[in-house]
Amino acid sequence: MDAVTYPDRNVTQIVQERVVPVRARSNAPLASEFNVHWTPTVVLLDADRKEHHRTIGWLSPDEMAGAVLLGIAKVHFDRGEHDQAEPLLSEVLDRCPQCAAAPEALYLSGVTRYKQTRDLKAMRAVYDKLRSSYPSSEWTERASVYEAV
Repeated sequence: MDAVTYPDRNVTQIVQERVVPVRARSNAPLASEFNVHWTPTVVLLDADRKEHHRTIGWLSPDEMAGAVLLGIAKVHFDRGEHDQAEPLLSEVLDRCPQCAAAPEALYLSGVTRYKQTRDLKAMRAVYDKLRSSYPSSEWTERASVYEAV
């Protein structure tokens, strides 16, 4: 990732402006503390060192951007800060609609809207979008329960 992903202008901007990057070798105490057994592994933590998102293996620049943004959104989502999670989830979908993080971002955006409004139609709308844009995604399957709404 040193040759392609990390030097990418978009990745560099996201990392420099939004996270505190720390690099540890897989045999370092820090890697052991966060259960890292293979590199590259990207772990998104909050200020209390609680994990919210993880990827393992090489990521293209678009995939890295999506993964980092999704991880930041999940920090806010997990804390119940839905008004802060929503724009980040939208940014994942805008920046890299075909990256692996996109279906999960779309699903979580529906959950966020539901938690703000208590209207299950938000989940049905997300299911419809998932079905049309990401028909084979696990997130489409997870949202399929809302097809009857």
